[in-house]
Amino acid sequence: MQWTSEESFRAADHRRCGPLEVEFGSRWFGASDEDPWRVVWLEATAELVAVQFDGPVNLLAVAVDRPAVERGLRGWWQVCGHRGSLPWVEHRAADLASKG
Repeated sequence: MQWTSEESFRAADHRRCGPLEVEFGSRWFGASDEDPWRVVWLEATAELVAVQFDGPVNLLAVAVDRPAVERGLRGWWQVCGHRGSLPWVEHRAADLASKG
């Protein structure tokens, strides 16, 4: 699922404005020269999302708790920041969603 902006994503569910977000890096890159994405897990909704600055929000996984996300994304800091790293986190998130 995708929203056109972070504002529309948060407006769609008031719980997304909650206080706890765990960031898993802010420099995830696709294969093209697009702006980087940041990946965050929202405690209130158990959503793992990729957010592009002034751009869309992509839902990566739902119904996972923080320890599961941390296990599923283990080693993210070694991948984040490299060109083509976004597919890595998307693949890991798909595994999380299937175990959800």
